[in-house]
Amino acid sequence: MNIIDGMVLESGVILKFKSGRSLIYDDFLYFNFFEARGTVDNPVILDGDTGTPGSWGGLYLGGYFRIDHCSILNGGEFLLPDASEKANVVYAYNGPGNNGNRMHNSTVANSAGYGIVQEFITEDYDFLDPAKNNIFTDNALGDFIKVRE
Repeated sequence: MNIIDGMVLESGVILKFKSGRSLIYDDFLYFNFFEARGTVDNPVILDGDTGTPGSWGGLYLGGYFRIDHCSILNGGEFLLPDASEKANVVYAYNGPGNNGNRMHNSTVANSAGYGIVQEFITEDYDFLDPAKNNIFTDNALGDFIKVRE
């Protein structure tokens, strides 16, 4: 699934991806967001349809993002665009500033690769900051890697 202009996933949305599929958010316009607006009781869930590590490609963030109470699970089946490693999430945005990027209260788990791969970025977003209350668990190659600065 390719998203060019922006996308909002409201609380309780569950997206299950088949093998060979991924969610690609690439914002060429610098003013749209990928948003996952989950809540404690109704998180947004992105998962492979088999619920096993490596059962889908994962989430590619090529633009601004706001993610709250979202579980990103079982990705890392293949390399996403601009990625040097497989992961549940690839963050590869090289635009001006971070304009309020956020990922809080979310879970990144069971990747067949890394939890998050951060590629050639002009701004640093600290996904691992404890104050953001994100949970990383059971990612085969590790929770986070930053490459190609």
